[in-house]
This record gives sequence, structure tokens and C-alpha cells, in this order.
Amino acid sequence: MNYIKTHKKEVLIISMVVLILIMLFVFIHTLMPNTKKNIWGSRVSDIKNHPVSAEQIDAFKNVLLKDGDVISITDNLAVKTIRFVAEVNSGVKRKDLDLLLEKALEKFSDDVKNYYDIEVIFTKEDDESYPFSAYKNKTNTKFVFTNEVS
Repeated sequence: MNYIKTHKKEVLIISMVVLILIMLFVFIHTLMPNTKKNIWGSRVSDIKNHPVSAEQIDAFKNVLLKDGDVISITDNLAVKTIRFVAEVNSGVKRKDLDLLLEKALEKFSDDVKNYYDIEVIFTKEDDESYPFSAYKNKTNTKFVFTNEVS
């Protein structure tokens, strides 16, 4: 006890530093997210129960490429969205693309159509009406077009 009385300043400074460090740790812990958890939360906890095969994606792409309206197409599977980017020939009408997407959508199983969102972005060089996209939410049965073209 005698030591504390003789070194009051040092004991006070050390205890203040320890208290500040504890408060800083608590403050940082409450503000920072828990990086050990999945960033998507529980929204994708059952994604393993709904696999989409590469064959289904390739079949979808082949339907789009078959008629010659689409020059090239790339795909990307990002969590619960299957995204395609398709380059279109000149002179292709929206109605043609709509019918083409209906045929292509049949290549996915009902499980995939009811779990994943599907987006197709159509591009064409030197045309102001492009790009536009067709989007199908998992709850819808058909694609919805943005930036409508004739």
C-alpha cells in the first residue's frame, strides 16, 4: 500500500491507459462488423440445395446463339443472379429477342427459375438504343425489358 501512495501519478497514468485501451477495444468491437460471418447473411444459406449446372447455362447460351441474332454471349453466376451479356446483330427487334428468351428460359429447370434471378444485357456497337437489359426475377415467369427498343 505504501508503494501506491508514493507512486500515485504512475499508478494513475497506468490505470488510465488500461481503461482507455479497454474502452477503445469495446468501441471498435461494436462499430466493426463481424468478418467471420457470411456477408450475404442467411439469404443464401440454402444455395447448395439449388445447384445450376454448366450444361443448363450452356444450353441457354446456345439457344440465343443459334438463330444468328446474337453474335457472342458471356455468362457470370453471382450468388443468386445468373447474368449474361450478349452482343446483338444489327436489325434485331425486341420482339425477336423476347421470343428467343422465352425459348432459352425453357433450358433451365423449374428449381433454377424459381431460385435464381436471370439478367441478360444486350449490347450493340454504334447504336444509341443499346445497351438494354431483360430481367427475370425468381418470382416472375417472364422477362421484363428495360430501355425498350422497337
